[in-house]
Amino acid sequence: MHTSNNKPVIGAISTGTLQPFDLCHRFIPEVRRLRRGRLPLDAYHIFEAAKRAKQRYHPLWGELLDLLTQQLEGEALPGTYFGSGQCPDDLGFWIDHDMLTSLQHDGDLAVVQDLADVPKAAKGLYMLMNDHGNTSLYYFRRGRGRLLWAVV
Repeated sequence: MHTSNNKPVIGAISTGTLQPFDLCHRFIPEVRRLRRGRLPLDAYHIFEAAKRAKQRYHPLWGELLDLLTQQLEGEALPGTYFGSGQCPDDLGFWIDHDMLTSLQHDGDLAVVQDLADVPKAAKGLYMLMNDHGNTSLYYFRRGRGRLLWAVV
């Protein structure tokens, strides 16, 4: 489900566990992918110390999990969040319908059925929703759109 680009992908990164040791080992590759191969320095040092402790339930894993979670929360794209999905142990990036509704209500998001409906000099967020239920969020600047995420 994950791609080689440096954007979060909608969906689960981890399922079936809430153990810090397991979550850290599932979150580290995602943080590295999003940060072009690098862990934040503080997370790297805690990871190395936790590995040296050689204990699956060492408190350092919980500390590392907090740092990785904060990093992933900060990577969430507009209209998404990092956290639990429909099941509490499905952790990943998900669409935040309340945020999208709020953005639309505040005038910060326009919904269109065709990209041709976007004005030529558009700037801001545009959500493309087609008649099949597919949804894509674009950021437009100077009339050019960049796909942020899509759910097909």
